[in-house]
Formats: sequence, structure tokens, C-alpha cells
Amino acid sequence: SCLMNPVKPTRTESPTKSLAGRRIAVAGDRRFDDIEKLVAKQGGVALSRPMMRSAPLDDPETTEAVRRLCDEGCDWLVLVTGMGTRAMVGTAESLGRKKELLGRMRSAKLAVRGYKTVKALKELGLKPFVEDDDGTVEGLRRMLE
Repeated sequence: SCLMNPVKPTRTESPTKSLAGRRIAVAGDRRFDDIEKLVAKQGGVALSRPMMRSAPLDDPETTEAVRRLCDEGCDWLVLVTGMGTRAMVGTAESLGRKKELLGRMRSAKLAVRGYKTVKALKELGLKPFVEDDDGTVEGLRRMLE
């Protein structure tokens, strides 16, 4: 989340609340309702501004992206969630291309964020080339430098 342009507090908001008069952009879409409630309790307004999205395994864009990765490979593969990593492998498996995907992943340099992503790779017999130093994308960026 990040602080954005201030807004005037409504009558129900207390100006002494820590987020009074603030609009908070929430970059993820998971659990937005819970985060929105927390922000509102502090007098702020939560704005949904997802930078990534969850997509079903049978989503045509997801399927096409996995096919292209199997076909073309890559030099680097950046993985930021364990669940996303498992979903990608699951999509490849449903296409009958899991072995190809794992081969492409073995030949790429894997950059990962988070211990859950590292755990997902370990389950697949893979190791990251670069991993974050603190569980954040910013930590991953630092390590990539």
C-alpha cells in the first residue's frame, strides 16, 4: 500500500485517526475487503489498484503464457508466489507439458520472492539463482542488482 492524495474526512471519521484524510492504494487484490476495513477504521479510504491478478488455471491468457514458456523458454524467470508457481506447473501438467516446463525452469535463472516460493521450487527439485533478502519484491530487486 502507499499513501496517495489526501481526501477530506467524512463526518463519521475522526481527524485524530492515523489515516484520516488519506487515500490508500492497495496493490494486491487478495483480501482487499479485510484491508479496506482496517484502513476505514483508521479514517482512510482504501482504493483497489492491483498490480498483479489471480487467474484461473484454464484462463486462455494463462494457458497461452505457459505454452509459450514451454515452447520458447527464457533466460530468467521471476516467481513471486508459491501458489502462482504451483499453478503454473499445474497448467503445464494439464497441457501434458509439465516435463517441458520443468526443463525450461532448470535451464533458466530463477529469481524468487518469499519463502513459500522457495518451498514450491524445492518440491519441484529446483533451486533459486537469486532470492529476496527480506520477503519483499523490493528485497528481490536489491538482490538482482
